[in-house]
Amino acid sequence: MIIKLGSTKKEQVKEIQEALNIWVDGDFGPKTEAAVKQFQKEWHAIGNIPRDNIEIENVFKKTIDGFYSKMKVDKKELEKVRFNTKIERLKEKSNPLALEKEKNFLTTKINDLKKEINQYETNISFFGNSKGADKLKQQVLKKIQNGYDSIEEIKAKIKLINSI
Repeated sequence: MIIKLGSTKKEQVKEIQEALNIWVDGDFGPKTEAAVKQFQKEWHAIGNIPRDNIEIENVFKKTIDGFYSKMKVDKKELEKVRFNTKIERLKEKSNPLALEKEKNFLTTKINDLKKEINQYETNISFFGNSKGADKLKQQVLKKIQNGYDSIEEIKAKIKLINSI
């Protein structure tokens, strides 16, 4: 079960609330959600982490991942939360081109996925009709579908940026 706003998986929520040093009531309501987001915001307000201290950033990411893991957030939902947090940080930066740069990065990612899908679709026509080829063909078809799914997820991210 995924712990979302309003969830009452009390033990996991209590652990998170204790870790954040906030009131402990076991309910994952707007206050707890805001506290997690505030924790992330304060961390990122510190600024960029020097490359020779990147381990600190990795520990922070593992800690946040641990919070969401205890709340049983699935990978897609976690990715959404991470992206929204990233966009919030970019909005707060004084560089107006930061969001545009992210949008260009995502557009490039879509183009790369389209090229990869096109290559798979081209290659699939060379498969024969043997049992071994059928198994390989199914794997390639799955990769093609995953590529299309990724493109749709990235388009949703671009749409989010455009809505800002």
